[in-house]
Amino acid sequence: MRSYRDDPGYMDDLQSGSSGWDLLHTVLGELALPMAVMDASRWLVHVSPALESLADTRFEPIPCDRVPAYFNLHDASGLRALVPGELTLVRACAGESVQDSYVTVKPKGGPVRLLRCTAAPLRGPAGEIRGALLVATDATDEQPIASLPAELRRQRLDALQHELRTPLTALLGHAELLQDHTDALPEEVVKSLECMARAGERLRRALDSVPAMLDGRDQRD
Repeated sequence: MRSYRDDPGYMDDLQSGSSGWDLLHTVLGELALPMAVMDASRWLVHVSPALESLADTRFEPIPCDRVPAYFNLHDASGLRALVPGELTLVRACAGESVQDSYVTVKPKGGPVRLLRCTAAPLRGPAGEIRGALLVATDATDEQPIASLPAELRRQRLDALQHELRTPLTALLGHAELLQDHTDALPEEVVKSLECMARAGERLRRALDSVPAMLDGRDQRD
């Protein structure tokens, strides 16, 4: 059976000689979907721009045994690097239809991502497996914080802290400005400002304690 490895013109011939492949190639090239294709010899022969972006890695055709390290793929916990036989596309090339397989991607220059992957074999007219197609979804924000790998948990909580701290800082800043003019304010307004300031400081201390609590949890993971 011809493959990308044996014949670099294989993909061009496949595209020009099969209306089914033409349709698949259009989907891969035109739609902003995170998708990948592996051929029957288990070479990764296509990665869509959307999936390249999620993995923060430029695609090049590579055999399946190089895929885990090239894309820095780990299991759903984020703790163990995948081996080639665990790859969703490799399983699909073996004839399995894979639904909702979770993979952690750890890009060198970008945020850690949890991907939900679905893959199926690509079959020829006689039912022979000619490769496999994968569609991925960024599931990072869909999972409860407690169920995420440690790195993703920290990443999500850091973002949450930032989202909360920015408006809190603004509120406390305005409260301090008003407190500078308490002589011109009614007594009940002054008391409300004092309550606002105390509550804001308690919230700030709670936010400051989140990293320590997270570190304690990570040490137990």
